[in-house]
Amino acid sequence: MAMKPIKPRNREAMNPLMRKGGIHLKSKSAKRSQEKAKLKKELRVPDLSSFLLQTHT
Repeated sequence: MAMKPIKPRNREAMNPLMRKGGIHLKSKSAKRSQEKAKLKKELRVPDLSSFLLQTHT
């Protein structure tokens, strides 16, 4: 019985640096800044200038 020739491996796929893939998560600093922006948006006072400019008749 004849042996099959060994299939050559893809050297790039075996590279240990290529194993760093996977899901991309937000960094802690990105999460913090997003939370700060969300808090600022919630605390923002609504613009009352349009209400004050209306004349009452």
